[in-house]
Amino acid sequence: MKFVCTCCGEEQDQYPAIAYKVPLYYANLSEEEKESIAEIDSDTCIVKEAEMTFRFVRGVLVQKVTDGCQDLEYGVWVSLSEQSFNDYILNANEDGYQATYFGWLNSLLPDYDFEEMENIKTKVITQGKGKRPLIEIQKNEYMSSRLVADYHNGISEEEALLRIEKILNR
Repeated sequence: MKFVCTCCGEEQDQYPAIAYKVPLYYANLSEEEKESIAEIDSDTCIVKEAEMTFRFVRGVLVQKVTDGCQDLEYGVWVSLSEQSFNDYILNANEDGYQATYFGWLNSLLPDYDFEEMENIKTKVITQGKGKRPLIEIQKNEYMSSRLVADYHNGISEEEALLRIEKILNR
């Protein structure tokens, strides 16, 4: 199936990535808070509240499509600890640098409820050379989530196309 890119207006053969420009936490701040307590660029975000600082990085989550010839990619945000975030900032552009961090998903993917998304554990895997890290969703034996199941079992091509259509037709 072909798609018309919403940025360049050209027809594309591959699935477009479903990308989030900001973390969900940042999106929920007031305009005043965004200006006074947050710093954001295309790949990182820091929100400094009175007693806590939240740190986010943007990565690539690949959703397996079980009956298609390509997978669906999401450009998502995850929160990291201070130590992991600092290590990422210091080393992410280094050639060959490899590290894995624990993170919490901080993007609301289409077709999932917020309650389902708020406790999704992730593994953040650096790729070096300035590439965005790969994000893997971890299984959680204490919580059942359709997103976790879909990530590990895959989704149908029909479901992938429905998600893309929802994003393109917002």
